[in-house]
Amino acid sequence: MKCKHNVSVSLVFGLVMIFILSISSHLHGVTYNPMDFTTVISNPAVTVQNVKGKTVFLSDYFFSFPGRPRLPIQAYYFILPENADLKSVKVVLQEVKEKEIPGTWEVNPVGPFLIGKEIVWPQGLKILNGKDTAVYSRDAFFPAQYFGELRTGKIRRFKTAGVQFFPYRYNPITKKLLQIVSGKLSLDFNPDPTYVPLKNQKAFSMADIKSFFNIKKRACNTKSFAGSGAFGNYYPSFISIPYLDIIIQAKKFPPLTFIMPLPKRCYIILTLNSIVTGPPFASQQLLPFIRAREACNFDVTLVTEDKTYKRTDNRLTVKANEGWGGGTGQPGAEQIRTWLKTPINGLERYDAWDIEYLLLIGCPDPSNGDLPMKSTFPLYELNRGLSTQNLNVPTDYYFAELTSDWNSATPGKDGVLNAASLYPFDLGPEISVARISVPVIDNKIQMLDVILGKLITYVNELRSQSDWRKNVLLPMKPTSFDYLSFPLGERIKAICQAYNFRYHRIYDVLSFYLMDKEFEDKVLAARASGAITEAQATQMRTDYAAMKQGFPDPWDANPENWRQVVNQFPILGLDFNKGFTQAPPDDDPFNDNGNPAAFNESIVRQAWGREDFGLVVWKTHGTHEKAKYVFEIANGELDNNRRLAYVFMGSCLNACPQTWWNHGYNVSCSLLHRGGIGTMAATQNILGGENFEIVDTWCENFIGGELCGGDARNFTVTDLAAIKVGYNFIAINPFGDPALGIYTYNPR
Repeated sequence: MKCKHNVSVSLVFGLVMIFILSISSHLHGVTYNPMDFTTVISNPAVTVQNVKGKTVFLSDYFFSFPGRPRLPIQAYYFILPENADLKSVKVVLQEVKEKEIPGTWEVNPVGPFLIGKEIVWPQGLKILNGKDTAVYSRDAFFPAQYFGELRTGKIRRFKTAGVQFFPYRYNPITKKLLQIVSGKLSLDFNPDPTYVPLKNQKAFSMADIKSFFNIKKRACNTKSFAGSGAFGNYYPSFISIPYLDIIIQAKKFPPLTFIMPLPKRCYIILTLNSIVTGPPFASQQLLPFIRAREACNFDVTLVTEDKTYKRTDNRLTVKANEGWGGGTGQPGAEQIRTWLKTPINGLERYDAWDIEYLLLIGCPDPSNGDLPMKSTFPLYELNRGLSTQNLNVPTDYYFAELTSDWNSATPGKDGVLNAASLYPFDLGPEISVARISVPVIDNKIQMLDVILGKLITYVNELRSQSDWRKNVLLPMKPTSFDYLSFPLGERIKAICQAYNFRYHRIYDVLSFYLMDKEFEDKVLAARASGAITEAQATQMRTDYAAMKQGFPDPWDANPENWRQVVNQFPILGLDFNKGFTQAPPDDDPFNDNGNPAAFNESIVRQAWGREDFGLVVWKTHGTHEKAKYVFEIANGELDNNRRLAYVFMGSCLNACPQTWWNHGYNVSCSLLHRGGIGTMAATQNILGGENFEIVDTWCENFIGGELCGGDARNFTVTDLAAIKVGYNFIAINPFGDPALGIYTYNPR
C-alpha cells in the first residue's frame, strides 16, 4: 500500500520529535532524520460487513497462512540507507488507538495450499475442521499485534524493509473484532559494521533508476530521499542525480524521455557456442535480433561458454576469449550465477556492467540442459512427509535475485522456504531475466530462428499499427470447489476497463451450480410446485452427486452425469448464464451456454483465431502438454503467427523443462514458436487459491504500468513480497524477450 506520511502528529509526539531532531542520529557519520522512517497510520481503508452470517472484508489482499483467520493484510514499505544493518531492523508501533467492531463475527480460516490437485497443510499444525487449533482454541486476539513479519532485503544497492500490517485482529473464542484507528509505525536499526562505501562513486545507470523506481512506488518515505543532496546523504556510493525528483514524482516507468541523451541500457544474451557458430547449424536470426534491440537503445553483449561478442557492422566480433564457463545440469546453473556475480573493480559483474536485462537461450532442463535452470526445493521444510516435499522447482529467478544466499542446511535442497515465515531469503530482483528455450529436438535451431524472427517483427511494428495489442482474451476454468476462476477474470477485466483495453471473456459458468444447498432448494421448490415427481427429484440428486465426483474435470470422469444435470436446468428454472451466484456471462458467441460442452479447447481456439489479442490470460489445470480446455500441444500449434499474444499461463507445469521425450519442449515453448510472442509460465505445480494474486498484480504492471514482461514479473515480486508466499515467484518464469511487452514499439 502507498503510505500517508506525516499526516496528523499529536502535540506531545511533535515535541518529542523536535528534541530528537535537535540531537539527530548517525550511521557511520551520516546524519539522518528518524522521522524519515516513521509513518502515520490513520483509518485504514478496509471495511467489514456481515453477509448472511459470514464476515466479509473489502480488501485487496488477505493473510494466506493455512488454517489461520483469513484477515485482510497490508504492507508498509520503507527505503533504508545504504549503510543500514538489515539484521538489526526492528518495528515499533506507538500511540495505537483501536476500536471494537460491534457484534460477533465468524472469520473463516485460510484454506490449505493447493499444489496442482493436492491439498497441503504446513507441517507442525494441528488442523481441526480446517482450523489451526493453536489459534482458534485460544481466548486471545490474532495476531498478537497489528504488525506481522518484517521482511528486509536488497534490490541492487538499495536496501528495503516491508512490514506486514493487519487492520483487524480477531478473537475466535469471543468472536470479537478489533480495528486499529490510528498509530505511528517506525523502524529502528543500527549501522552495518561491515559497510564500506565505494571508493569511486557509481553513476546512476538505467538499471539503478529502474530498481529505485520499483522500490519507491510503494515506499512510505520516498520524499525523504528527494533531491540529490538528500539522496547522496543516504547513498554516498552514487554520483549526484539532478533528475532524481522527476523519477520520484513519475507515475510510470520508464519516465525517462526527459533524460537527454538517453543512456544506453545493458542487455546480455547468454547462450552457447553451437547456437552462434554451429555445428551443425548456427542461428541465422541472432545477429538481426541484436541489431533490432540496439535500434531500441540497448547495448547488447553476446556471451557464450568461452567467448564474448559485440556487433560490428554486419557481423559478430569476438571482444574477449572468455565467457560464462559452460556446464550441464546444476554445475551449469551455478556457473551462470557465478558469472553474473564475478567481482569487477569492487563490484559484482551485474552491478559493474549495469546489466538490466538477461536473455538466456538454451535448453533449460535442470538435470541435463546445456543452459540449465536452477533446481530449488521451496516446500522441503514446509510439508515434510507429503509427496510435494521433494518437488524440484526449476527456476531462472536464481539469476534475477543475486544478493541473497539461496543455500539451505540440507545439501542439494536450495531455495527452501521456511515453515515459520515462508520467506527466509530476500527475493528482491536485481535484473530482468527471461528465456528462449531451445529443446533437444532435431529442428531446434529452425525453431529458435522462427522465434527470433517474430520478435524482430514485433519490435519493429510502429505504435500507430499496434492498437490490436490492447485486446485481452480471458479463458477461465475453475480449479476446485473452493477456488473458482471467474473472480480472477473479473479483476483483470477491471484493469482492462481502467486503461481502455478491450476484453473477451470465456467463462465456465457451469461451476456455479455446484453449490449443494442451492441446488437442493431448487429441487425442493420444483417438487413442491409439481414440476417434477419424487422419482425425478431423487434422480436429480443422484446425477448431481455423481457429477461432483468428477469436478473440476467431469467430462474426463463421467460426461454422461454432467449432461444429465445440464439437461435438468430448464426443469428447475435455472438461468444458465448467471448461475446461483450471479456469475457474469462471458463474451463469446461460440460458447453457447445451452450446450453441455460449453467450455472446451475448440471454443478457445476459435475465439483466438477470430480476433487479434495482445494478451491472453487463462486459469485452469495444466501439464507440460496442455492447459485443460484451453490449449493442448497434441491438437497442433496455433496458426495465427501474424499478430501474436503475450500469454500468462495460469496453470501448472506449462513450462516444465524436464519433459521426457525432448527436454525443454512444453506448452510455453510451443506457443512461443507459433501463436505467442512471450509467456509467463510455471515450471512445476503452482500454489492456487489465496496465492494467485500474482496474476492480476502482474497484469496491473504489464498493462497499467506499461512494463515489459520481465520487469512486470520483478515489480510484481516487489509489490507482493511482504505479504505473500514466495513459491509462485520462483515457479512462474518469463519466456521470450525480457525487454518486450505490449508497449514495445519501433522507436521511430
